[in-house]
Amino acid sequence: MAQRHNVKSWGTSLSCGLTTYGNPVWFLCMTDGIQTGQRVGSRIRAAMLAAGLTQQQVADELGMLQSQVSRRLNGQITFDVVEIEKVAQLCGVSAASFFRDEVAA
Repeated sequence: MAQRHNVKSWGTSLSCGLTTYGNPVWFLCMTDGIQTGQRVGSRIRAAMLAAGLTQQQVADELGMLQSQVSRRLNGQITFDVVEIEKVAQLCGVSAASFFRDEVAA
């Protein structure tokens, strides 16, 4: 059973709502909207670049259009928990790394 925890980071509430293989998966509480989505999107974009993944490759793995990935990376739409976990796996990083101050490499 997942436990809920609240954390403050960059002035934004983050919440842990589920556990995947014993590791917490962090997701956004929409407290500051697009700015948070943009920060997370830029971290995901950096991890994708470090892993050599294109938006199209990620879109194919997520079962969506490249334009939908682009909108998520730009913060226009937020990634859901399942998408964040899948992208983290593709990039070889933890999902929590998208919510930390340092960028995953």
